[in-house]
Amino acid sequence: MNFRKILIAFVLLFLTATMVAQEKEKSYDITPHTMWYPHTYTTWHVQTALGFSMVKPPMVWVYTSLTAPTINLHMTMGLPKNFAIIADLSTIFVSNQLTLGPNWNFHHDNFSFNLGYNVGFLFGQMKVKEFKNQAAAIILYPNVSVGYKLKKVAFTLRGELSNVVYSRVTAGEAEVFHDQRYFNGGACALYIEQRLWKEHVMVFGLKDNINKLYWPVWLLFPTYNRFYNIPELYFSFIL
Repeated sequence: MNFRKILIAFVLLFLTATMVAQEKEKSYDITPHTMWYPHTYTTWHVQTALGFSMVKPPMVWVYTSLTAPTINLHMTMGLPKNFAIIADLSTIFVSNQLTLGPNWNFHHDNFSFNLGYNVGFLFGQMKVKEFKNQAAAIILYPNVSVGYKLKKVAFTLRGELSNVVYSRVTAGEAEVFHDQRYFNGGACALYIEQRLWKEHVMVFGLKDNINKLYWPVWLLFPTYNRFYNIPELYFSFIL
């Protein structure tokens, strides 16, 4: 099954979920139950979402159409004065990324906006017979989001830049590269958060990455300098 068919299947699944019977109260507001939609979080309140994403690597890297799903844990803690701390852990076991950073949120009526600055820590390892391949990197992600919401659904458009400030990849005793600092590209994503029942919200996202180094598939990184288009499908459930 190729990436396009899986994307269509998830879109149909999401559209089906939006038609699930919901409570009739008119006072419901999805805002405090969202993760990606920018809003003022309750101070010190922690919100968590668990999900996964699937990525289609460039065909010049790999002949298969889709990698294994990446497990994702996303957490937000509200701070005073419209600030929040965002933590995100994504893993496929041989490749892991932890991002952490603050953002500032502004929310007015049905529209919202935020500015964020996340620091990502990449760490990966794979043992193949006598070889031990390892990767480590620090990546900066300045980002901005704008959102619009209805009572039971919220839409968020998010853009981010990616700057590598430290990177090191080794294959056995050989060092592939070390401490390369460079502009790594960016990404644009659309997140749709839909209420299912009571306070339970599902998130569906489409992300388009334009990167040189893409952390989930660090073992496939080419050594020449160019950008690649890497589409990503995201799904999570806010706990």
